[in-house]
Amino acid sequence: MTSSSHFSLYAFPRKSLGKNSIRRLLLNNQIPAILYEKNTNSIPLIVNKKEMLKLLQSPWKRNVVFQLNVFNQSSRLAIIKDIQIDPVSRSIYHLDFMSIDPSKQIKMKIPLNISGKNIIIALGKKIEQLFHFIPLWVSPLHVPTQIDINIANLDNGPLIAKCLELPLNTSLQINKNTIILSIKIPKKNKTDANTTTSTSTS
Repeated sequence: MTSSSHFSLYAFPRKSLGKNSIRRLLLNNQIPAILYEKNTNSIPLIVNKKEMLKLLQSPWKRNVVFQLNVFNQSSRLAIIKDIQIDPVSRSIYHLDFMSIDPSKQIKMKIPLNISGKNIIIALGKKIEQLFHFIPLWVSPLHVPTQIDINIANLDNGPLIAKCLELPLNTSLQINKNTIILSIKIPKKNKTDANTTTSTSTS
């Protein structure tokens, strides 16, 4: 799945910006937000909590690209730049959106989906994963939900960024020689292997 732009979210301009106003919004299952646009002032907004949560439950989660329909304004393509969550209630209390140009690539951190771990572990090896999300340049109209990596046949040593199989319309945002993960033999296993080799030789 590489396109999420068919989603939409409705919003209303927000006129009252004080703490009491924000508190009332949250009590009424609404979330204060702000829209950032290039070369123009930011726009305070109000979005429906239920609709926002539905958007976040899409396969793209926080990377979802959507049509933002602001009351009495033209719609624009947008992404989520930041989500502020209450540390106690774990509820969203503020959102930052950014409008984007569909013809220009954007920066996104795409989750890595690693398969074959059970095979590596069964061989007595250790997986050291340095990245759980990979920073990429992506087309707003072709955002991957995840990058799949099968490590079942990976030899001991590192897997570097340039070895990832990336979808069309995506490219690395980090150095191509960056280590994504490493397969290692724990010291105890190395000692056991050396002992076994010595015994069989004698």
